[in-house]
Amino acid sequence: CTYAMSGTGSELAGAIESVQVVLIQATDLAGNIATQSEDIVFDFRPPDLSDVNLSPSTARLGTTVFLTVTPDETTGAAPTLNWQGADPDFTFTSQAGLNYTYRLTITGTHTQSSYTLASVGLSDTVGNASTVLQSVTLTVDSVEPTISTPVVTPERIGLSGLVSVSFTIAESSGLSSVDASIGTQTMACSTTDIVSPFN
Repeated sequence: CTYAMSGTGSELAGAIESVQVVLIQATDLAGNIATQSEDIVFDFRPPDLSDVNLSPSTARLGTTVFLTVTPDETTGAAPTLNWQGADPDFTFTSQAGLNYTYRLTITGTHTQSSYTLASVGLSDTVGNASTVLQSVTLTVDSVEPTISTPVVTPERIGLSGLVSVSFTIAESSGLSSVDASIGTQTMACSTTDIVSPFN
């Protein structure tokens, strides 16, 4: 026996999702009746997203970034990532339950910029499809700070005295630390500027 679905959801009032019973009944010539039944799920609802997680959200050269997309139901394929503008080129790597994980290693091909995930395309196991809007941003800093040639004063010193080193660092996104050393000895550093270039 076969039944062709209408494609409109008219089989159920309000086109809602539910479990329906397929009932088989056979009656012989003497009037004896036998029945068998099996459940079928009517699924008319497109999938949605439960969570999107990006770690880390700011990355430098060589950093591996993981993006995990979690739909609210089993999908027929890995979700499609739709980026606003440039595509950083995440690669789908694994699925665990409803969690789909994508991976990206920041290389020199990634410019110093931001990449925004605009939406995620989803399709469940029976073909219900949706595009869910998102706004998840990956900030990529692929440019190393530029350090000028240090000026060492004095250039020659004895057992006592003070060594001073001055230099300039150019870095548009800011600095987390500046370290300097002489051989195995750590120098005390301070900056005179709060915006790039740092002196």
